Order: sequence, then C-alpha cells, then structure tokens
Amino acid sequence: MKKQIFVLACSFCFLVAHGQNGMKFQRLALPFYSTFIQDTIPVEINIPESYYYSSPKAKFPLVLLMDKQNADTYTYNLHTIDFLFGVGGQLPDCIVVGVPFEAQDRYYLTALKKREGESLSGIEKTENFLFEELIPYLEKNYPGIGSKVAVGHSRTGYLINYLMTKRIGQFDVGLSLSGFYDDGGPVSQAFENFGFEGLSERKYPFKYYMAAGISREETTYKEDFDAMSGRFEAMGPKEGFYWRYFVNEHANHITNYSQALFGALTDAFSDYPRILNDWLFVKLDSVPAEQALATFQQDLASASYPATPDILSVFSIVSHYFNQQHYEVAEQFLAYGIDYLPKEPALRLLLAETYKQLGNAVGMEQELATYKGLIEQDMLLDDADKEELEAWYEEIKQ
Repeated sequence: MKKQIFVLACSFCFLVAHGQNGMKFQRLALPFYSTFIQDTIPVEINIPESYYYSSPKAKFPLVLLMDKQNADTYTYNLHTIDFLFGVGGQLPDCIVVGVPFEAQDRYYLTALKKREGESLSGIEKTENFLFEELIPYLEKNYPGIGSKVAVGHSRTGYLINYLMTKRIGQFDVGLSLSGFYDDGGPVSQAFENFGFEGLSERKYPFKYYMAAGISREETTYKEDFDAMSGRFEAMGPKEGFYWRYFVNEHANHITNYSQALFGALTDAFSDYPRILNDWLFVKLDSVPAEQALATFQQDLASASYPATPDILSVFSIVSHYFNQQHYEVAEQFLAYGIDYLPKEPALRLLLAETYKQLGNAVGMEQELATYKGLIEQDMLLDDADKEELEAWYEEIKQ
C-alpha cells in the first residue's frame, strides 16, 4: 500500500511540476500577413502545455483576446486564464491568441466606414481576417480546437457585437466588455430585432456576455447594455442563445476588461467544474463502480460546449478507484484518459502500477517502457525533472 500511495503522489507531483515556475503556456510570436488588411499583424499564440500531451480528440477552447497592444492588460488577462485552467481548475485548458489593434488603425479596423475606392469597410476587413485567414490557419495547424471565444473591450467590444450579426454560426462565445452598439445602425437593429440567423440549428447555445462598470467614464457603455439587457429580458428565452450582463461596481473603463473576463469565462465554461465537483463529492460514492465510466462520459456529453476529459479529472477519479482497490475500473478510466492524452507520462506511470496490482506483468512492462520513452522525448522537461522521473520509474519496476 505504501508503494501505491507513492505512485499516486509521484503522479500528482508530475501534474503540478510545470505550473510552479510561471504560466503553463508556450508563447509563440506569429507575424501574420493579412491579405484583407494588407498588413502584417503581430499575433501571439499561447499553447497550453497539456496540448503537447494530447491527441486531436481532446478539445481545447480557442480564446481570441483582442487588444494585445495594451501590454499590461493583455498580460494580466493571460495570467487570469492560465490561473483559471491551472491551479484554479475552473476552465478547460485553452489556446489563447492575442490580436493587437494598434492606435493608428484601431478605429478604422473597428468601424463601418469605407475608405475611398475600397469595397470593404475596416471592420469587414477585420471580420475577414479573423474568420477567413486567422481561424482557418489555427484550425489547420492546431487540431483539436473546440469552442471559439471572441473577447473585446471598448471598440473591440463593439467588434464582438458586429461579429455576432455576421458570423454567429462560426464562433460560440462573445464577450463585449465596455462595448457598445451603433445608435440605430445595422448592429443596433440586428440586436433590437434579434436578427441572428441559425441559432436554433446550433448543437450548443451561443453565449453572449455584456459587462460595464458604474464609474462616470463607463456611463455610455452601461446605458447601452442596460437598454439591451432590458430588451433581452422582455423577449424572454431564445432557443440556442444564452446571455448574461455583469455590472462591476468598482470597475473603471480600463479595469472592467479584466474584472469582467474572470466572471464571463467561468460562467461560459461552468459545466467543467460542476461535472468535476459532482464526481469528487457525490458520484464517486453514489455511482456503482461498473457504471462509472459510462456515466462520466454521459456527463461530459451533456455539457453546453465540446467537453473532453483532461488530466485533472482523469487523475482525480482514477485515484479514488485505485485507493478503493477497484483496479479494473481504474484501468478503464486510464485507458479512456490515455485515448485523449496519449503522451501524458503520469497516466502511463499509474497504469503500470494498476497493471501490477492486477497481476498483468506484460502490461506493466509495456507501460513502463512507454513511460520511459515519453520522458526521454519530452521537450518541456529539464534534466533535473527527467532524473527525478527516472527514479519513479525504477521504484515501480522493483
């Protein structure tokens, strides 16, 4: 039993090791040339470390975080998302893409006005850049993208509202933070008349978040959102559409972006912690062991977005059945988890020990060999980490 506890402790230590020294993202600069904007956009792609351990079956929400040019706010928001899916355990791991809107072009690229001799307005160019160039590039180069989330503030908050009137079938969550409409223009008319086509045909509901502060500089944004939330309430529930309005009491125009982001994202993906909490505090004891995996799969399928198992959920559930000596159930969950996370060494280590308890020496040796190979090939581990993980390998092998 002491050795079993050692294995669980080692596996858990491996799970948190990468998070001890900063963010769990690999940050990649991408100078992206847009044929629509006729300029190079310095995009940043932030890939969670878990992505490199996953198969394409695992789904990672894509978060388009507008206004990357505001370095302090952008960095803070990136850390917020990292915290929520890391230590916080309130979000599935996300791919976050920072999109800048530099001062000299920010108004034009978020406005309906056309320049002389051009067929597209600035905001139409931005729309096409996002949905015809950037997102297809990301989907091609990073298989496994799930829900698409677009986050904007102030003028890019207006951009989110505009995109909903044109592309609501091509993304899943819109955050308009200190955003606005256009005083009787096409965006306002679409919202007031609920002119969103195709909502009833969506597999998952579109989720829309408005947020404003109550400081004087937030007055115009709050007035717009107060009026729109009143219209939504009067219309009643709409199939395929979910909305929520946050009023942040102490937020000014700058801080409302970050204050609202936390609440909106945790609400949009609230199914993830709810399912995990149900299992940790209720279902591990109430669901018969032989029905556990099928029930867990059904719970994930019931989520309001594409939800797949992650290392935290699999490890937490497996640990319970392992300690209860339900090794066959632990094996089922590990095989299920490895289908989504085939390069995750911690699961291989625990499966090897599970096979050992089941008397499956061949399976144990195969998993230990796989574990050792994964450790040797892991580019995210330094030499000290690899040496420690090799020691765990030797402990199990004895």
